[in-house]
Amino acid sequence: MNNTDAVKRWEETSNKFCVRCVLRHLCFDWIWVLRNESEITEHLKETFPEFLQHAVAGADSIDNANHQLKRQGSCHCCLGILESNFLQPCLKHIVDALSKESYQFATYQPQYFLPVQLQVFGLYSMKYFEEKYSDVLKKHNPTDVKEVFKALMEPILIEGINQERDPNGVLEISLHLKHVSTETNFLTHVSSKCNEKKTFNRKRPKNDEPTFTLARIRSAMLNLNDSELEKLCSIDLEPSVVGNVQLFHTAVFVGGRYNKYSRELPQTPWLVEGERKLVSSVQEYISTPIQKAFGADSYNFSTSGREDVDVRMLGNGRPFLIELINARQSKMDATQLTEISHQINGQNNDVSVHSLKVVSKSDCKKLKEGEEEKTKSYSAVCCFIYPPSPDSISKLEDLSKITNLELKQKTPIRVLHRRPLATRSRYVHAIKAERNSNDSRVFKLLLSTQAGTYVKEFVHGDFGRTTPSLGDLLSAEVDIIDLDVESVNLQWPPT
Repeated sequence: MNNTDAVKRWEETSNKFCVRCVLRHLCFDWIWVLRNESEITEHLKETFPEFLQHAVAGADSIDNANHQLKRQGSCHCCLGILESNFLQPCLKHIVDALSKESYQFATYQPQYFLPVQLQVFGLYSMKYFEEKYSDVLKKHNPTDVKEVFKALMEPILIEGINQERDPNGVLEISLHLKHVSTETNFLTHVSSKCNEKKTFNRKRPKNDEPTFTLARIRSAMLNLNDSELEKLCSIDLEPSVVGNVQLFHTAVFVGGRYNKYSRELPQTPWLVEGERKLVSSVQEYISTPIQKAFGADSYNFSTSGREDVDVRMLGNGRPFLIELINARQSKMDATQLTEISHQINGQNNDVSVHSLKVVSKSDCKKLKEGEEEKTKSYSAVCCFIYPPSPDSISKLEDLSKITNLELKQKTPIRVLHRRPLATRSRYVHAIKAERNSNDSRVFKLLLSTQAGTYVKEFVHGDFGRTTPSLGDLLSAEVDIIDLDVESVNLQWPPT
């Protein structure tokens, strides 16, 4: 190729592509790809003497280097994303989003979402350089646009937000880039080349716009011939823009224990066919103030077991865990958590909390791991249906001699609508009765049981579905009046 033809080739190339993409396609070392445009331009001139010798003479700054390359509009490969003057607006959008939301974080993990159109323009530029520079290219494996963008953006982002980048960072920063001028007609035309039968198994509603997914575009590109590709991509292009910045904090977990003193309060909202049965719940009394204090979008509430609406939770309380979704605040000291506890405890007389603590995700497993192994202590006010015989009274007084009594419990009738029918083995580890001095039919039962034991059914037998029942042990018909959980023996929150 003579010098005149070489100069014309470079001039055509510079009108289509930014110098960084030229460098990528000519497979220069990675270190040069990350330099600024002025340095790249000078390096290309040194490497290829014919490189736009008339167009780039005297390039003296990053801002006007590309102007002196005569290129009008955006790069036909990276859509302007790899140009230095595009990076600072990206940083500004991220900083503005962080300032608006006021997240508390020490580490972050960035995610970059680039226009799907890059796939088509990437194919176009590959074919262009392979055809025009066959005499120069020994291999053609340009570094991906996204990888270069990440490498250019990272040092700017680290300096701009002054926080540590970590693959497991607590704050996910998602930067979404758009190329508006090719979002409609261009993508629609490319997408029309997609083989619908191969790509989609489900039917799309008639009025539904096609989804320009990465898989769909890649499928369509297989059906584009070179002339179609050339026609599609040889158009004037506006630069890409920042679509939006999405911020999401990884889950924050708060553990603690609660007491419930009401016999008319469910643990979670009680809905029947979409209609609320009671005004509030333990979950709402506890979780709402904590969600507000941490600035979370939502929450998930879980506990170690549950008590019925009419059962109180006394003693050291029931362990609970709140998963806070997208919390703005991730850490609180003991004083702040105590203030939240006071707020919860002061709003009513039905629920109280204590031992609030921010726990790790790995600690959360301990709440569920202990469900089968832990023991619970109960106190129950019971009564004989009929006046007890001397034999029943004697057996009542001898209950304390029983240890590790194995029960066979079928799923109680009252919970069959939400739990599968099964027969489970459970143990009553210890049992003791205290008679009421004012009423010979009434007595108080103190029990230590394996987690998951249905205590109400143990007392009255549930029509023979629990064996042996307390009635079996006393040779009498008995029922339960009131039940309290005295303790849930699980180390929680973790120390």
